[in-house]
Amino acid sequence: MGKSQPKRRTPATRSHQSTKGAAAKKKNINWTRILLIIVGVMIVISMILSMITVPGS
Repeated sequence: MGKSQPKRRTPATRSHQSTKGAAAKKKNINWTRILLIIVGVMIVISMILSMITVPGS
């Protein structure tokens, strides 16, 4: 029983930390998603331009 008690306490503390972490990470996730979208769009545009310019030349 002594081993089961700390196991039950850790998820409770983790759940509280995860809720606070999720609220704090929402802004970071939004910024990272915006950056990833911008980078992805730039890569797609560069690939399209390279495909257009190579056969044109």
